[in-house]
Amino acid sequence: MKKPISRILSTVFMSAVLAVPGVSDIVKSYSHKYSYGTMVRDMVELKNEYGDNIQIGNFGESVEERKLMYAIIGNADKDILFTGGMHAREYIGSVCNMVIIETILKGIKENNPEIKELLNNYRIVFLPMINPDGINLSQNGFESVSEEYKEQVRDIYLYKDLKEIKGNINGVDINRQFEQGWNNAPTLTKGEDGYKGEKPLQEPEAIALFNFVQSGQLNVKAHIGIHSQGEVIYYNPEQTGAKELVETLKKSTGYTPIKDLQADGNFSAFLETLKIATATLEVGLSEGHSRVVPEEQGEEIKKRMQQIPSAIAK
Repeated sequence: MKKPISRILSTVFMSAVLAVPGVSDIVKSYSHKYSYGTMVRDMVELKNEYGDNIQIGNFGESVEERKLMYAIIGNADKDILFTGGMHAREYIGSVCNMVIIETILKGIKENNPEIKELLNNYRIVFLPMINPDGINLSQNGFESVSEEYKEQVRDIYLYKDLKEIKGNINGVDINRQFEQGWNNAPTLTKGEDGYKGEKPLQEPEAIALFNFVQSGQLNVKAHIGIHSQGEVIYYNPEQTGAKELVETLKKSTGYTPIKDLQADGNFSAFLETLKIATATLEVGLSEGHSRVVPEEQGEEIKKRMQQIPSAIAK
């Protein structure tokens, strides 16, 4: 039996939504436990505040039938793609996407010349939370999982610290689900960090991502994936356009570029086959044994993310 879609999602597609008064920041939760529900609420409020300057919708569904949301700003014929929330414990990547969305929208409203230049050249596409089920499990525990999947999720993650997991509720790392280099990824068990699944494009989140990029709706020239942690930027220096992209991100974030040639079923390796320049931002620094970025780093990370749109425009 399929799980009914959460009530909060219905607000995204309502023909009329209550007006939201203008506020300085709609996206307020900069780091700690930025949830799926919060993201959907912020999407709706941004749409209400900025109207036709932002399009929102979905490009598929997760295992538990949560809508995989997108936001699009601009109408140029070339796209820059931002992604986040690929790994359960890395929900800070989702709020970083949302902060960048709001920064661009504010720039439009304020007639910022750099934002105007950016949108003259590129349409900006955001997929803020690719793994909403895994994020929900990481944040809220076993009891938050729908009845249909509770037993399987307990079997997969029974002895795991849920706050630290990476996979979806099937125990699969979505960022190891692509054909390019999939055979190079280690053979692990469900729920382990980096478990690649039984075959490429097995999970609905990975399939949706793959199909959306190749749907003909996009003309992606660059991709910026936001993960955590390390305050570094991974890239393939042999890829056309990657060095220039990374230099731009280095100037805006202060993060250290690191060369990475590894193809192990990750999304970036797939994009490289499409000749899309790609860089992976690893934001924040975790403490001790935890891989979750501490809440107190959120404001500093937010400031770095707000610099990215203007930097790209230059």
